[in-house]
Amino acid sequence: MSAFPVVRPYRPADEEAVVDLWARASKEAHPFVEGEGGGARERAVREVYLVKADNWVAEAPDGTVVGLLGLLGAEIGGLFVAPEAQGTGAG
Repeated sequence: MSAFPVVRPYRPADEEAVVDLWARASKEAHPFVEGEGGGARERAVREVYLVKADNWVAEAPDGTVVGLLGLLGAEIGGLFVAPEAQGTGAG
């Protein structure tokens, strides 16, 4: 990546990209957690976290969603960066 991503509010149209990013980042960060990145955890991301949190995405210059920040009030509920974008300033 040659430029920093733009941070913008999450839109419902981002759901598939965000869930894919979350799954890949979670599997890489937690390889020891059985079922990480799918199943009931994926359903919770779709049905609870993306609905209840104040979500923001990092979008690369080419339009690819490379990061997800979920805020719960003044606290960070989750921060996920696509494995290929880690170390680029996306997080």
